[in-house]
Amino acid sequence: MIIDFHTHIFPDKIAGKTIETLGRLAGVQAASDGTLQGLLNSMNKSGVDISVIMPVCTKPEQFENINTFAQEING
Repeated sequence: MIIDFHTHIFPDKIAGKTIETLGRLAGVQAASDGTLQGLLNSMNKSGVDISVIMPVCTKPEQFENINTFAQEING
């Protein structure tokens, strides 16, 4: 069993812009498009069985929405 213990995804409507911005700031290229489906596709291609998703919050006012998104995809 392969477990990826550090992944990030975002709601579809902001994933593209978020991945672009974070990639530019961090100087790294994302492994997928930042969506849940993109992560699932990457897992399938790489043979990963489980991915642990780490929410990213850059402003305090994002906290509630990010936690709600995390709960929805883990529900």
